[in-house]
Amino acid sequence: MENSIKTKRDYNIELLRIIAMFMVIGLHSMQHGITNSNLVISEFNQFLVVILDGICSIANALFIFVTGYYLIDKTFKIKKVILLWGRTIFYSISIFTICLILGLKVDWIQSIFPIITSHYWFISAYIVIYLFSPLINKFLNSLTKNQYKYLLIILTITFGVIRIIFNPYGITEGLLIPAIFMYAIGAYIRKYVEVNKNEKYLTKYFLVLIIYIVTYVILKTFLRIINANNLNMEIGVIIYRISKTMRDFCSIFGIAMSFLLFMKFRTINIKSGVITRIISLISPSIFSIYLIHENTNLKFLWSTYGIGNYAYSWKLVPYLLFLVLSVFIVCLCIDLVRRGAYRLLKKIKPINDLINKLDIKLDEISLKLNNYLK
Repeated sequence: MENSIKTKRDYNIELLRIIAMFMVIGLHSMQHGITNSNLVISEFNQFLVVILDGICSIANALFIFVTGYYLIDKTFKIKKVILLWGRTIFYSISIFTICLILGLKVDWIQSIFPIITSHYWFISAYIVIYLFSPLINKFLNSLTKNQYKYLLIILTITFGVIRIIFNPYGITEGLLIPAIFMYAIGAYIRKYVEVNKNEKYLTKYFLVLIIYIVTYVILKTFLRIINANNLNMEIGVIIYRISKTMRDFCSIFGIAMSFLLFMKFRTINIKSGVITRIISLISPSIFSIYLIHENTNLKFLWSTYGIGNYAYSWKLVPYLLFLVLSVFIVCLCIDLVRRGAYRLLKKIKPINDLINKLDIKLDEISLKLNNYLK
């Protein structure tokens, strides 16, 4: 039942998923090292962090784009949910147990119930989206191209513009609906958007990124002036709200950058055998890398080894890049051990027979569900 790439995959999209996970680790490094600790850093480092944050902020959108891109024409398989849920429980309980043995402070509730407590918000959202995917797909596939386009335009205005400027709460509060919106965009790309290899996707991506960074810096500068001079605080609240929500993955900036980067990777054709083997080795561990490095019981490591130690040093960004690479490699190695242990267990006939029976049973359940939902 181990999740692996058994069917032909698009290595370019798999490479994008790997890069997106580097972005996720980067976001968490900055979040735990600076934001959550309310750390004050030098102006120069702050500017560099804004750039890196802008680059990394679309990571979640990219993952959901990929999900919609592949699932829109796929049949529902309950086994996929069981596998992801099981892996989440495995790492949550394993890390909890190790920390408990070592006498470290642990969070019992989130460790034992990592999905329903949204310990890993993205995994929780992903599972819910996947469970809804047969209905979402049925709805999206029933739309004409123009109806689908109209839907995306309305959702873009609602979540990408109005949510940023006027209403960050109300009907747009929470991340599940925006995540479904991103799923719908990924599905639309699969159904209707052709790749144009002559299109300057990357140039446009950097242009939007620059506009985003300049806008963000201007807003933060205004906010600093307002706070320093005790000016109109209502305006300050509005500027703070806009600067906060504009970095969401479902903002107009996030949508544009995610789309352009996704389209750029669709134009890439990876032929190198070495690169495809590396991608094939890493890709099945992507979610595991997330589960390990973002475990609630390991948060203390970010304060001990995080970038906060270099708040006023030129080493902050180099160390951040080193930290992201190190976390990725360590978590990958841990999951390679898990995958290897699983393969060894499958060589034991009773265990292998049990796994095969479970596979058959879950496939039967999936078939019944798909027939029921037709």
